[in-house]
Amino acid sequence: MREGISEALCPRRLGGHRSRPPCSRRRNVVSVQCPYCDAQAALATGAELFPRLPELAEKRYWVCAPCDARVGCHAKGAPVSIAGGGRRISDGTLPLGRLANAELRDAKRAAHEAFDPIWRDGHMARTTAYSSLARFLGIRLDECHIGEFDYWTCKEVVRFAKTLRLPASES
Repeated sequence: MREGISEALCPRRLGGHRSRPPCSRRRNVVSVQCPYCDAQAALATGAELFPRLPELAEKRYWVCAPCDARVGCHAKGAPVSIAGGGRRISDGTLPLGRLANAELRDAKRAAHEAFDPIWRDGHMARTTAYSSLARFLGIRLDECHIGEFDYWTCKEVVRFAKTLRLPASES
C-alpha cells in the first residue's frame, strides 16, 4: 500500500474487481478509469515507467498514479479484436487488458508462464489452446484473454495448464 492512500480509497484486495476496465472511447480518444480507486488513469511511456529498460522506452501504458495499477497498450497500427466481434486498428492507446495492481500483474505473469508454452512449444495450435481454456473456464472464446482476467481466473489458468501435464520444452 502506498503511503497516504487509505484502504477504503484504494483496496488492494485480490478478488472482487470489475471484470473489464472501465474504458470509454469518444471520437477515438480512449479514457481508462481505475477499478481499484476510480481515479482516471493517464498515459505514460516505458521510458517514464522503466528508465532502465530501453527496450520498453517506446511502449505506452495506462497508469493510475494513486494505486500504481497499470496496463500496456496495443502497438499503433495493430489490428485489435473488439468484444462482441469486429476489429479496429489501434491508435497506440488501446489497453491490452484491464488495469492491474501488483498482485494481479504477478498473477497474469504466472498465467502466461504456465499457459503460453502450450501453444508456443507446439503442443497445440494457439486457437485450440485458447478454445480449450475457454471451455475449462466456462467462458466464450472471444472473452478468453489473460489481460482481461481477474486474480482468481489467472489462478485457474495455471491450474488448467497443470492439468495438461505436458512435457517440459527443450530449451
